[in-house]
Amino acid sequence: METRLKVHFCLSLGPGDDARQIAQGIALEQTAELPLDQVPDILLTQVVGRIEQINDVDENRAHAVISYSLDTTGGEAAQLLNLLFGNISMKRGFLITQIEGLDGVFPGPSFGIDGMRKLTEVHQGALVCTALKPMGRTSDEFATMAFDLACGGMDIIKDDHGLANQRYAPFAERVPKVQQAVIRANDTTNRHALYAPNFMPPITRFERDYELCLSQGIKIVMVCPWLVGWDMMAEIARRGDFAVLAHPSLAGGMFSAPDHGMTAGVVLGQLFRSLGADASIYPNVGGRFVFDTHTCHAINAALREPYGAYKPSFPVPAGGMTLDRIGEMSREYGDDLIHLIGGGLMRAATDLRSAAALFRRAVRGA
Repeated sequence: METRLKVHFCLSLGPGDDARQIAQGIALEQTAELPLDQVPDILLTQVVGRIEQINDVDENRAHAVISYSLDTTGGEAAQLLNLLFGNISMKRGFLITQIEGLDGVFPGPSFGIDGMRKLTEVHQGALVCTALKPMGRTSDEFATMAFDLACGGMDIIKDDHGLANQRYAPFAERVPKVQQAVIRANDTTNRHALYAPNFMPPITRFERDYELCLSQGIKIVMVCPWLVGWDMMAEIARRGDFAVLAHPSLAGGMFSAPDHGMTAGVVLGQLFRSLGADASIYPNVGGRFVFDTHTCHAINAALREPYGAYKPSFPVPAGGMTLDRIGEMSREYGDDLIHLIGGGLMRAATDLRSAAALFRRAVRGA
């Protein structure tokens, strides 16, 4: 039996709208992009999306499931996104709420939760993560910060997503200096802190920066797939040299409208996981962004619950978190979690080493 990609939509309906007709329009627009009577019969069965289900939710909404042959994705990340929401992104009232069958297109995380626990040697309890910031500091300053944070007990020290290749701390200079500082700290503490550089090179510098990370013993990189392209993240995951920490920069436009786009659970959960994210950062409820508890739980479920043969991925709630939120987040989300506190950590103590130690104790008690 053919395995197909099944896309669940919530369709907004106006007076006189027919949900089946709208769904048929989506199925055609995203594949043949022709009027129905102009599509050859063989392509109707092999290429054009198939309406699997239509249900009225209420007088203003309908639930539709449209399936596509996996062949229509070409096995490529860009075409997958094009198929899911390319042209219809410029319409209104179509919200993707779930995708089935992604494991037939992409292999998912290379490391997953268990693999990242092995990298950090943290086999029980949540992990702790912070960010090197702000933009404008030098590579030496970031290296000093990373050393203190690692000595204090951080499991993962990532670049802030604004650190790229600026003259203040160029990538080829920053990565070796920060990585060596973390290695020195690990030698001192006998722990296994990881440095996650922000990996966002132009395609012309991809191999050079990739080889630099390999040569320095980097084990994890942060990727912003909406900035660098989904295929870059998928390729990094496919190679399997680095765990992938996915960042949501620029993704907000996809789930900012309540009735159009894709839900945050689909984007930051299902899609990030399918294209190789071993951990996915998202703005937690109560921070400086606008997610609610339901949305955060939906992301966590999409990352951790069984999905084909995919390994589960770590949720990483962030976005203005502070130490006094740790207990609440631990109770709400459990231990298969990475707590990320950035700017809030700098206010927690007079020095970074002490702040990191407080953070670690708040999460794991030691």
